[in-house]
Amino acid sequence: LRINEVKELHQKTAAELKVPFPAFIFQELEAVESGARMLGDFSPMVMDRIASFGERLSAAIVASYLNKKLSAEALDAREVVKTDANFQNAAVDFPATNRSIQNYFKKLNTIPVITGFIGSTKDNPKTDSQSESGRANGPSDRFSQTTTLGRGGSDYSAAIFGAALGVEVIEIWTDANGI
Repeated sequence: LRINEVKELHQKTAAELKVPFPAFIFQELEAVESGARMLGDFSPMVMDRIASFGERLSAAIVASYLNKKLSAEALDAREVVKTDANFQNAAVDFPATNRSIQNYFKKLNTIPVITGFIGSTKDNPKTDSQSESGRANGPSDRFSQTTTLGRGGSDYSAAIFGAALGVEVIEIWTDANGI
């Protein structure tokens, strides 16, 4: 893993946009990566957790930038997209996910910057770290397990949100080649 490159890229982007670097997210990445190396565990479950950090860092940076002129917040999709535990290609639990997305958006009074392609297993109970609004405040260990939706998961995430909210159209703009 090249976490120093990830850090440098996101620090550079935050600096260019003149917003704070979300160090707390990166510190979690360092801890997860260190633990994985120490244990020699790069299982699909661990790799899903590690894969979530780029989206989470980017969403936090973009939300901070938007907050200069608008009210915006990063939405970690793990809060609302519920899946099974088929790591690296998780199946969405649509009834639970639709309910969570709809409840989240009912309370929303800001512009959400939503992470793509990640979710969490649906057996994560509400914890004391959650605020009165139902949104979690603390570290991401409040989620049972981080999952990814497989190839094309970011576009799929957009469709999941659009379907849950009953929108007529979703637009997907891609300006980068896939991996």
